[in-house]
Amino acid sequence: MNKKLLPYRMLAGFVGLYHIMLGFLLLFSGEMAINAAKSMAGMTIVASPQFGVIGEILACYFIAFGLMMGLAAWNPIKNRSLITIGLVLFVLRLLQRIIFAEKTMEVFQMPSIRYWAFFVILLVISIILGFFRIMIYKDMK
Repeated sequence: MNKKLLPYRMLAGFVGLYHIMLGFLLLFSGEMAINAAKSMAGMTIVASPQFGVIGEILACYFIAFGLMMGLAAWNPIKNRSLITIGLVLFVLRLLQRIIFAEKTMEVFQMPSIRYWAFFVILLVISIILGFFRIMIYKDMK
């Protein structure tokens, strides 16, 4: 495997593992997921039966995205289209965070510093994914 891709593979692997772990946390322990959201992001989430069901639905998407990023990390050349899909998802999340920032911070009683810190993390990951996707495209020519 190309040594130039090692940093990308590590990032994609981390992103994949993070989403798989978060997905299983939501799937099997909504209460732990609420506590994690509070400690990591400063979010206040009220546990309810509706949250439990929505959490289980989201968990499936988190796990699927994590597996997708894991496949992209495993073989970025062969699975380069998965990198593009991951990048599109991150860009959509960035747009969502910009458009609904005020509402999200209000609903979840989330400190703006943490909200925008997560935004910066998403932005950096998106830039790195974009850079590596372009690098792979150029290497294929």
